Amino acid sequence: MMMAKSEIVGYADIADMMKISVPGVMKAARTDPSFPKPITPPSLRSPGWDRQVMLKYIEQRGARTSGRAGRPPAEGTKRYKLPAERNVEIEQRIRAAGTFAEFVALAEISDNALRQRFSGKTTWREAELERFAKRLGTTFEELTGIRR
Repeated sequence: MMMAKSEIVGYADIADMMKISVPGVMKAARTDPSFPKPITPPSLRSPGWDRQVMLKYIEQRGARTSGRAGRPPAEGTKRYKLPAERNVEIEQRIRAAGTFAEFVALAEISDNALRQRFSGKTTWREAELERFAKRLGTTFEELTGIRR
């Protein structure tokens, strides 16, 4: 029995299929555990996926979000904009409790991204604040001043 040759698709093809941006596809590939694994042939320099496998994934992904506008947010991705004085207080507590690198790793972001949160240029993810509170031996509410 002869197997049909797979059509290999890349990030741009998948972006067109999913109707999202190429960075959106790259993020899904990194963060969605159900995203198919690449089957990159040696002739390609970038990852490649079997078109049929991707179509099935896109169909299943659509079923997970049917009845909702867009994809549901992942747990812990709610965002918070904290007052400047609270950001300064969190930074001081973090620096007193451990190394900056430890908290960068704990937040699973770059050191620049953490600095942006301290400065108020970007918002905090709920999961980051939860991890920091736990590491600092406090509660989310006490750390942020936000009652949930």
